[in-house]
Amino acid sequence: MATLVKTDGQVVEDYDVSSLEKLQEAVGGYIQIVTVDREMCLVVNEEGLLMGLEQNIWASMIAGSIIVGDVIYMKRNEIR
Repeated sequence: MATLVKTDGQVVEDYDVSSLEKLQEAVGGYIQIVTVDREMCLVVNEEGLLMGLEQNIWASMIAGSIIVGDVIYMKRNEIR
């Protein structure tokens, strides 16, 4: 049920989040979990701001703060 949302607006439905490596590959580095609500979260690049990644407009609107880089939007209970 996870969705990869790229900074260029491209959306990949049913993204495979079966391992830490797949999460890291999707966001391009170490991950950080940003809680959206009781059920959903964003997986983001922990060092995205330091790396100067482009702002992800969609994710920033969902989170209510500046989010950069590609993100995974997923249910919190999917995190392993």
